[in-house]
Amino acid sequence: MTYGTIDVINKYKYSYNLKVISEKDSGIAEALNKGIRLTKGKYILTVQADDYLIHNEILSEIHQQINNEDIDMYFFNIQLKKPNQKPITAHINKIAWWYHFKPTFTHQGALIHKRVFDKIGSYDTRFKITMDYDLYYRAINQQFTYQISDIPITVMNVGGLSSNKKSIMDRIREEYRVQRKNEKHLLWKIIQALYRIPYYPFKYVKTMCFN
Repeated sequence: MTYGTIDVINKYKYSYNLKVISEKDSGIAEALNKGIRLTKGKYILTVQADDYLIHNEILSEIHQQINNEDIDMYFFNIQLKKPNQKPITAHINKIAWWYHFKPTFTHQGALIHKRVFDKIGSYDTRFKITMDYDLYYRAINQQFTYQISDIPITVMNVGGLSSNKKSIMDRIREEYRVQRKNEKHLLWKIIQALYRIPYYPFKYVKTMCFN
């Protein structure tokens, strides 16, 4: 599918002094890493081609909250939008330990300070779908601080790579790989293994029969 993104960017790149790179890469993670290397700001927010900020002033509204830079990662709510439907706010799960089992935060609502990338590295290109889950898992393991806010800042169009029916089982398998790579505590590893036993067949049936 072609969104015409380059044409739109080229139209405004001189007005806003934008840096534009359009070339082949190995996947989303590598493309994100290219953008991170070019950034000059303190916090990085990733908004994909078919997602958008909830309104034009939202970054100004949250600026005061993040301006002192004392928190490493801010996680805001997002809104999910299905075709021909109004966006619905997806509230972040505030149970801190839930990230041990599945992604809790979405990159469309995450402002990550650049010092996080400087210390733990960028997105792992071995993950084609769950690269953000892997990044947040590594950051939490390194005890980077995070704060959760109820404010929705972006709208995410449902139907991207991570939510597409054809790839949802690949996403779940990648989630398992993220957990095996990053989990350090034996007890959590055992609990994760037990959780997978019912979760995978349940998700498979739900995806194939009801989505």
